[in-house]
Amino acid sequence: MKFIYLIYILFVVFGICKSSQLYVDSGIKANTMPCGDTPQNACLDIVTALSVYTNANSTDALTLLLASGTYSGVNNTDISLVNITLTITSANTNSIATIDMKGEAGFIIIGDTVNATNVNLTVSYLSLANGLGGVVNINVTNVNVNVVLDNVAATNNHNYNGGVFNVLTGGDARFSVSVAISNSVLNNNTATNSGAVYYTQSYGSLTVTNSVMNNNIALSTGILYLIFSDISINNLTMSGNKANSTLFALANALDTANINSLTYTNNKLSSNGGSHIKVLDTDIVITNSVFSDNNGGSVIQLKLSDINDDTLTINNCSFTQNSSPTIGVLYLDNNANLNMTNSVFTNNFANGSGGSIYEKLANFARVTNTIFNNSNIGIGEFGSTVYSYYTDDIYTNVTFITKSTVSTPFYCHRSRMTFNNITTNSKSLLSCANEELCIISGNEDIKCSGKDSPSSEASSENEPKKKDGLTNGQIAGIVIGVILGVAFVILIIYILYKRHHNRHKYTSYH
Repeated sequence: MKFIYLIYILFVVFGICKSSQLYVDSGIKANTMPCGDTPQNACLDIVTALSVYTNANSTDALTLLLASGTYSGVNNTDISLVNITLTITSANTNSIATIDMKGEAGFIIIGDTVNATNVNLTVSYLSLANGLGGVVNINVTNVNVNVVLDNVAATNNHNYNGGVFNVLTGGDARFSVSVAISNSVLNNNTATNSGAVYYTQSYGSLTVTNSVMNNNIALSTGILYLIFSDISINNLTMSGNKANSTLFALANALDTANINSLTYTNNKLSSNGGSHIKVLDTDIVITNSVFSDNNGGSVIQLKLSDINDDTLTINNCSFTQNSSPTIGVLYLDNNANLNMTNSVFTNNFANGSGGSIYEKLANFARVTNTIFNNSNIGIGEFGSTVYSYYTDDIYTNVTFITKSTVSTPFYCHRSRMTFNNITTNSKSLLSCANEELCIISGNEDIKCSGKDSPSSEASSENEPKKKDGLTNGQIAGIVIGVILGVAFVILIIYILYKRHHNRHKYTSYH
């Protein structure tokens, strides 16, 4: 009796854990329905294999094993998935299959169902090429979705938004979309608007590991475009990508964005004034990363609304030979916070102010154990390394090496600054728009060396400048005052004369 009970338990356990697999081969010459049970009786296409699975009324997880070859046409593209756990992979990982959408369709569509459901999709060891309308389109309000892309090459795919992934959800907290990309190459994808690789304005999460995103183009904003979505990156290379104003847009994430081992090189903005990585109202931590030879705008911008208190944290990163037509490498805007340690800035250039860091109405900047080497700016600008406007700064164990003949390394405009253990080759580290409005403390004997330019305050923030001489308005006022004074004196003399003359007339008549 105990033996029969044990057999029953094993049957239940294996019944729960079991999965189905079906073979698919686009080159199969003949098969017998239901197909897919063996490589020799493989289904001809993906849709046929899914219909075999559906007709069997199975609820097991399904794995489709694709023989090497090319899969195209309506039975291998725009595949709708409903309430399924599915893996699509190559049968031979050394000779992967290709899904060629031929510029006519996408690959996977995940949409709503009548009742709340789940879709779990893994795509691995495949080439996904020439998609139109997004390789994976997710548009749900009542479906939990988990998608994994592993060991995949996604190339030459296009969409208005989201060349590879286009993700939209209804915002219901009970349902979520999570996407994980690992060990994959996503190159030469495009978006007419935003998100050449990934686009979402919905709550969810994106995780990227050990992957490459090169030579992608967004005509407007973002190779990666994430609003409300969380993101985690570990070991990603982004090179040769192009966009108009921003290459990596991140806003209003619920959790801290974590970026580790990002190699970000030779990327370009065409608008000449945006930010490569633009972060709005989100805490972000960047570690062990390299940013080099990027141009067209600042490299990283953090901007906050008045109600948020988010921080850009940078540790053990290098910024080398980045060039901007406006402000420098890091842009701290409107209440932003910076914590930076153990980082190196070398040969960065901004045609505007702040060759390495531009702080505008930021809350605070804390910089420790960091080297700034030969940052520079355009003629007539201020702060070859740091431009600080209305910001609370603490710089500790920091080195400023400069060859700039344009400006001192650090420029203060109404900021509060603490300098501890500073090393510099510059005769003067600091210049100020107004010495009385820059508060300096710390263990260094650092003083304002004066203004870089007589018009520094006005040019930097469009504020009226304090001049040593008289303004045009003051001169005009004096002139008008003198004229009125002279006129008043003449009037008094005339009145006195008339009174004297009239009195003389009155006396003569009488």
